[in-house]
Amino acid sequence: MARSKFYEKIKTAKIEREVEDVYNTGITLYFKGVDITHPFGCDGLVDTKTTTGKLLKLIIEYKFDEELKRTTSRAKVVIQVLYYLKQFELGGLVLPNVCLIGDINECFCFHINDVIKYLDEDIDWTIAPSKAAENNPELILKIANDEAFNPFIFDVDENFSFKTVAEKIIELAEQVQRYVHVTEHNIATIYDYFITHVIKDYKAIQPNDLVAIFLGVINDSDKYYQHPSKKSMLVTPRENIIIDGKAFQSFFAYFKRDYTPQEKQRFAEISDRLIEDTKRRMSGEYYTPTPFVDKAHLMLSDVFGEDWKDEYIVWDNCSGTKNLTRDYRFSHLYSSTLEPGELDISQRYNKEGVAFQFDFLNQPMKELPEELIKAFKEDKPIIIFINPPYGTAGSGAANTEAKAGIAKTKINTMMLGDDIGSCSQNLYAQFLYRIIRIKKVFNLTNIHIGLFSPPLFMTGESWQNFRNLFLDNFKYDLKSADIFSSV
Repeated sequence: MARSKFYEKIKTAKIEREVEDVYNTGITLYFKGVDITHPFGCDGLVDTKTTTGKLLKLIIEYKFDEELKRTTSRAKVVIQVLYYLKQFELGGLVLPNVCLIGDINECFCFHINDVIKYLDEDIDWTIAPSKAAENNPELILKIANDEAFNPFIFDVDENFSFKTVAEKIIELAEQVQRYVHVTEHNIATIYDYFITHVIKDYKAIQPNDLVAIFLGVINDSDKYYQHPSKKSMLVTPRENIIIDGKAFQSFFAYFKRDYTPQEKQRFAEISDRLIEDTKRRMSGEYYTPTPFVDKAHLMLSDVFGEDWKDEYIVWDNCSGTKNLTRDYRFSHLYSSTLEPGELDISQRYNKEGVAFQFDFLNQPMKELPEELIKAFKEDKPIIIFINPPYGTAGSGAANTEAKAGIAKTKINTMMLGDDIGSCSQNLYAQFLYRIIRIKKVFNLTNIHIGLFSPPLFMTGESWQNFRNLFLDNFKYDLKSADIFSSV
């Protein structure tokens, strides 16, 4: 038998990075055309499809001489993987479905279904994945003693072939049904998909009822189920609902329907948030859809690093009901909004932050919280993270009501005095103008803006004077997103 080329290469490895290089060569050989990325700092992620069209999201963790035949050693590595999976979950992202653990002497792979239950453990998920094992000795024993988790261990020796491992990875992706775990972090995205793809004419149903139907389908399959003979009918305790039968079947071939009482309670606790978002959508009021929010967080992480929510002071000065921040935790968060009622609605979210009523376009800076003013005075690193209203005095927009006088603010008066031009009638121009003034008044050198906006202010002729002023103070950090940094 021919001596293993993989073994010949890996036996010379002296550090973990060299082990990684050998395995990555095998992955790119047997999974043609894939890119190995590193979300949340993991050793690798391969996002592709098998030849039969099945999704393969392979998360990889590499080690150097970990003795993976020992259950406790395996458990230590699995815990590290779990911490990466938790980051996917907290970000509302689709979790990987297969994991590969590669070492110099052994390797193994397993389906994420085998360990997904551990994401519900009541442990400190904020610590770094590399420190996870040393901080969770009880969980190590729990996984090590889990008889249901018993992956096959491949010996990396003279007879080893990475092709066998690749075939096992494909087998796991194709033959094991992966169920996406609905959590409080991704439930809004899943709810949006459910009402728009499964429910026929969802706009004819009251928001409270839509949310009740969705939570009933998730939590109580005995009372909420597809009619056995009329596949386009969803049976509920109150009335039958017209659905897309195939979309319903596809939905529940993908999402898990077996949840603990604690999980069901968490879903119930955020039902008011789903109802509020649905009411806004149906009434034409603006809200920021969860997928847009999640994408914005990823873009900010690309620019400012994965720890930006800890390292920067973050201020959403038109926070509404905290759509931009409520699914994430921050070390230094300030949320302000014009309407006190929105503070009441969102009081359960981001309790670690400071929430307050503030008219950003009219009130003086001295009325801000003292700690925020102090941060400006000390030139602390700050990110203004906003989705401002886009309306003008003459026309409405997606997230504001059209009415006369809407643009008559103190900031509007200042802009007219600076000969900014007709764009001074636009509310989001006023928000950006005031941010420029804050930068100048406090001589800030480390202030940044993460902005949802139409592209007009970067291209429109009437915006020329404003654009010159703005780009004198801020520059693009990322071409594919409205992220600006001070210059």
